[in-house]
Amino acid sequence: MKTIPVRKLISLPKEPNLIGNFSIRCIAEIFNGLDLVQPLHRHDFYFVLVVETGMGEHVIDFESYEVGDRSVYLMRPGQVHELTLKEGSSGYLIQFSANFYALKDSTSVQALRQTGKINLYKPHSGVFKKMMAILAAMLQEFETKEVGFLEVLKAQLRIFLTLLLRSLPKKEDKPFTNITSHKQERLDAFLALLETNYTTQKRVASYSRMLNLSAYQLNAITKTYL
Repeated sequence: MKTIPVRKLISLPKEPNLIGNFSIRCIAEIFNGLDLVQPLHRHDFYFVLVVETGMGEHVIDFESYEVGDRSVYLMRPGQVHELTLKEGSSGYLIQFSANFYALKDSTSVQALRQTGKINLYKPHSGVFKKMMAILAAMLQEFETKEVGFLEVLKAQLRIFLTLLLRSLPKKEDKPFTNITSHKQERLDAFLALLETNYTTQKRVASYSRMLNLSAYQLNAITKTYL
């Protein structure tokens, strides 16, 4: 079986001005007069492609999506993808590590978990317009780097994820209200461990030990709620 390469955010050679394991840029800057073609690979970070206008194909976990206007593609660490994006497309590319987003309040954590369950979003025009305004403000913060800009970026990213959740059909947008606080805590801890250790830890037993759970308990939690 062919090994799928893993791209790490901190080692990307063309990542400009990488700060705090976060970057944002206009996708128009990426093309250099040619289509963007990325062969099959996976990341150890979150990858968010926001297409305002454009054409191409995005294959995520071997499922093909046609790239179109007003679309958002969100990938969790560990997912595989290949991307073809036609030159002249417009929008933004955001890349950030789980550690960058590591906010303490459970609502922010749940926002990231919920948005990460879906790879393609098609917001209606009103929500997408708000998203583009937030992304423009994020880019300005990222480039000017005024005092406290990292905290501002985290807050803006949280708002962006909230807008993504608002774009879901109502049946999709449900918090984990039926999970007890302990099970929710264990589930979040497991997903966080998975995002940072999936390349080196493959066995359920390894994660159950780190979480002080039995393999049976960990299996029960993930089967029930994921």
